[in-house]
Amino acid sequence: MSVEHTGRIEQRKGNTVQVRIAQQSACGSCEASGRCMAENKSEAIIEAFTDDTNLHPGDTVVLMAHKHTGLKAVFLAYVFPLLLLVSSLVLSLTLLFPGNETVAALLALLVPVIYYCLLVPFKRQLAGTFRFKATALPIDKLSTTNEP
Repeated sequence: MSVEHTGRIEQRKGNTVQVRIAQQSACGSCEASGRCMAENKSEAIIEAFTDDTNLHPGDTVVLMAHKHTGLKAVFLAYVFPLLLLVSSLVLSLTLLFPGNETVAALLALLVPVIYYCLLVPFKRQLAGTFRFKATALPIDKLSTTNEP
């Protein structure tokens, strides 16, 4: 199983392409999204690798990544910091600062900040594990794309 996004190549450097994709909220698939004022769209540039030498800037491509890659990203960005926050709050309330909720809460809020700061030096290694592959968009999908 894989995660797919459709986008347009902005730039190419060797086997690496930068692809502009439209990020849409959950209401992007709603039937009333064209008439609704709550629609939330933005664009992002994703770096992907490709083996296709025929892809050039302006071409429409499909970006693919394994589903486990997205799950790993969600775990590292949201689940693990939440577990750190809750466990540090419980530990600080019961062992370190019993009866002093203010200090325990401040310490619990500081722990995820430290975690995110520790991730910064590993940004390159993490980016290498979260890779997209760009492939040419099949002809039958060209008429149904909703790229930027």
